[in-house]
Amino acid sequence: MFTFNLSNILVLTGIFFGLLAKTCVASHFRYGTMSWAAVPNRTNTIGVSVRIAYRANIYRNMRNEGQKFRATFEGFEWAVGTYRKQRLRTMTVSSGGLFDGWIYAHGYFEHTYSQSFVNSKSSWRVRLSGCCRVGGMRANTYKYYTVETVVNKAAFVGGLSGPSVDMFPILEVPRGQNTPLQISAFSPVDGLITSGAMTLKWANSAEMCRSHGSRCSNGPNYGVSALNSATGVATWDTRFLRCGNVDDPQCLSSTLFTGRCIRGVACPELNIPSVQWCQNLCDKYRNCRYVSYQATTKNCYLRRFRGRKRRTSRWVSCRKNRRFRKPCLYPMQAIVTVSKVFWFYAFVATIKVK
Repeated sequence: MFTFNLSNILVLTGIFFGLLAKTCVASHFRYGTMSWAAVPNRTNTIGVSVRIAYRANIYRNMRNEGQKFRATFEGFEWAVGTYRKQRLRTMTVSSGGLFDGWIYAHGYFEHTYSQSFVNSKSSWRVRLSGCCRVGGMRANTYKYYTVETVVNKAAFVGGLSGPSVDMFPILEVPRGQNTPLQISAFSPVDGLITSGAMTLKWANSAEMCRSHGSRCSNGPNYGVSALNSATGVATWDTRFLRCGNVDDPQCLSSTLFTGRCIRGVACPELNIPSVQWCQNLCDKYRNCRYVSYQATTKNCYLRRFRGRKRRTSRWVSCRKNRRFRKPCLYPMQAIVTVSKVFWFYAFVATIKVK
């Protein structure tokens, strides 16, 4: 886990996020995506699929897969400027949607427009919006969010569907290198972004945060490059960000520290790709002070005390990285333009720099 003419764009929104009581303003929103399709054999009826990632337990009945809950902080408009905003209906915790501190949920809703409404429009916007983005980000904390799609009348009447996005809600990128960011989207008319039928740009602040637009930041504010309109790829030099590991661990080769492992964690941790990853695990636990790593078996020991040194082939040992900084989250949003049938679409995702 992105001023435009609404008649001819597809919007993709990539936003980085992270519990307040239900009676307070809720900083809970991590990710959102929405797609529409004409419902077969039902005149002027639209079906909208919504997927949202929330901070865990912001609502009741969202602790287990398959549980249903009412998303009271989200507002939904079937046609912006024509229909009043209503509360989002029942959402369901998705299969495999329970993660560390947050959940992924989905919902499907239908609505039938009047014939006079359809006759009077060439296109209209369907909008999901609410407050607030999670705190703890490097920008845009506690601000409004919006996920939109434009319904093209010709496509709707013709029984077609709108574009879709399938990106994981949290995308991790490493600190200390030039990292590619890939935006993935599909239009039933134009195909994938890489088909060449779409172009991309970073959204401006008003497109990201609506009423808070003048105070919103986006990718270019953090040093992300322009989006490649042919591939959907941008690059981000994360070497100078003040988060994540700032240097590699200083390790002693062929030495094994034999101190006791920290409590509450498997010892050894298996299948750890590198000593850097072993060091990163240690940095997450207060009682971890040293690590021992064996490259041949990919075994990682997280140790409370150093203990005795023992010379052993193919082992490295390290003191905890004192210059470690916690991962950080950045909000981003992009706009994708589609050239054939005119679409507008927004999605939200979370990216973590480690």
